Amino acid sequence: MLGNDKNKMDSAKGFVRIIQPPRGWLNIDYREMWQFRDLFTTLIWRDIKVKYTQSLLGALWALIVPLVQMVIFVIIFGRLAKLPTDGIQYPVYYFSGLILWTYFANSVNMASLSLASERNFLTKIYFPRMFIPSSHCFGTLIDFSIASVLLAGLMIFYHTPVDASLLLVPLMVIVTLIASLGVSFAFSALNVKFRDIRFALPFIIQIWQYGSIIFPYNSIPESWGNWRYLYGLNPIGVAIEGFRWSLFHTGMTVRTVVDGVVRKGPPDFPFLLFGIGIASTLIIFLIGFSYFRKMEDAFADIV
Repeated sequence: MLGNDKNKMDSAKGFVRIIQPPRGWLNIDYREMWQFRDLFTTLIWRDIKVKYTQSLLGALWALIVPLVQMVIFVIIFGRLAKLPTDGIQYPVYYFSGLILWTYFANSVNMASLSLASERNFLTKIYFPRMFIPSSHCFGTLIDFSIASVLLAGLMIFYHTPVDASLLLVPLMVIVTLIASLGVSFAFSALNVKFRDIRFALPFIIQIWQYGSIIFPYNSIPESWGNWRYLYGLNPIGVAIEGFRWSLFHTGMTVRTVVDGVVRKGPPDFPFLLFGIGIASTLIIFLIGFSYFRKMEDAFADIV
């Protein structure tokens, strides 16, 4: 009789799952993430359905927001201030930057508040916590895809030429995705501990927007020399710069002075600038993710 009870106890031990806090500043359990892949997919589709369910205009909001901002930018910074746009038509120039920026801003705004809003979810079951902010960053790609269709229509309407550099567009989107993940990890963890982050975040995003869309890298005076490459510390600005170059660099007209002769033509791809931007993106991601992992074991207690 005692032997049977012991066998039952031994068999029951096989079903015990021991959950321990992660070790190391960048420890990722890929096997665990793969086991919970269905949950991650469910979270993404849930966010998409919630966003458009019982919505009067539905997916059109993905077009309306950047379109209205584009009109404002064209009037204020194009027609009135007459800021340089590298020879590209104002609507195409500003909308191309706005759809990438809108993707980043929406991802960060939604992901940064996600942990605090999922209080019941966090305290009742175990799953990789990084799935909650990450699902918003991946789900918002649907909005970007919808807005990209309108951008293609604008480029056709204004006869904007394209070439094989169009293949670099996914790379610019990936850079923006990684940057949004890093910023979202940091702010979502901070928001659990300091709830006034939600008040400061819109202000930070607004200031960041002006430095990323309105002033292109080519508008920085050449007299600055190598200091111009400080622009690369803004990964979203670099991603937008590369995004625009990939789409229509053949239509850009940039003035360069060679041996005292002024020449006009399409700019070369900013390899050094983009390299600095990628390095900045990876640093932001590593800092945000490491802080998230450091705070992860305390989320259920604090939230």
